[in-house]
Amino acid sequence: MFKRMKLLGLFIGFLAVGNVQAEDYYSSGRAGEVQRVDDGTEFKVCADQDNLPYSNSKLEGFENKIAEVLAQDLNKKLAYTFWYDRMGFIRNTLSAKKCDVIMGTTS
Repeated sequence: MFKRMKLLGLFIGFLAVGNVQAEDYYSSGRAGEVQRVDDGTEFKVCADQDNLPYSNSKLEGFENKIAEVLAQDLNKKLAYTFWYDRMGFIRNTLSAKKCDVIMGTTS
C-alpha cells in the first residue's frame, strides 16, 4: 500500500515538473534564447527590413510611419525587430515574443 502511494506521489511530481518545463519551452519561442525584459515602455514592432514601399531598416516605408504614429499615441518608445518576411516569420518574431505587433505580412 505504501509502495503504491510512493509511486503515485513520484508520478504526480514528475508530471508537475514536466509540465512546468514544457510550458517554459513553448512560451519562450526557442529554447535557451536570450529575451528582453518587457518593462512596458516600448512598443515593439516586427517588420521586414527590405520590403519597400511597406517597410525597411531605414524606416522609410509607410508601415514604419504607421508604427511611429501608434507609438506616439500609446506614449511609448518605438523599438523594431527586423526579420525577413519569409517562412517562419511569425514563429520567429511574434510567437517568440520579440514584438507586440506585426505591421504587415503576406498571407
